[in-house]
Amino acid sequence: MTISDAARILRGSNTAATEYFRRKTQRILFKKMLPVTQKATNSTGLSSAYKKMVSKFGFMRQW
Repeated sequence: MTISDAARILRGSNTAATEYFRRKTQRILFKKMLPVTQKATNSTGLSSAYKKMVSKFGFMRQW
């Protein structure tokens, strides 16, 4: 973190620190957590259950 980053956080909104850390870590965490998440959802059967549900009912985006 640079001094400029810290100053922006101090002068920023209530979520400035969260936004900073999200920008700096989101891609790294996603890359590290994806294999762990995939392994867990595959081993519990969640992935196959989800795929069955989607093929039966389709996918509706709520947002």
